[in-house]
Amino acid sequence: MLKLFTNVETVTRDFSQTYKNAINEALPQAKQIVDRFHILKNLTDDLCDYLKRTVKDRVKIINENNNNNKDILTKRQQDKIDTSNRKWEIIK
Repeated sequence: MLKLFTNVETVTRDFSQTYKNAINEALPQAKQIVDRFHILKNLTDDLCDYLKRTVKDRVKIINENNNNNKDILTKRQQDKIDTSNRKWEIIK
C-alpha cells in the first residue's frame, strides 16, 4: 500500500522496527523521522526506570521504633524490617 505514494519525501513513525523495514522497502527514498511523542515517552519511561533502580536505595527513612534510637535506613532496609514485622505478627 505504501508503494502507491511515490511522492512521499518524509515519514513520521515510532521506534517500531517493523514500520522502519516496511518504509525502507516501500519508500527507500523517504526520510524517516521518529515523532516527538514517542521520543518523549521513551525518554520518560527510561528515566523512571533508572530512578526506580538507583534512587530507591538512596532514600533514607528515620526509624523511631527501634528503642528510641533514630536509625537512618535505606528504603530496602526499611522494607525488610516491615516484612519481618508482618511475618512476626502472622506467627504470633
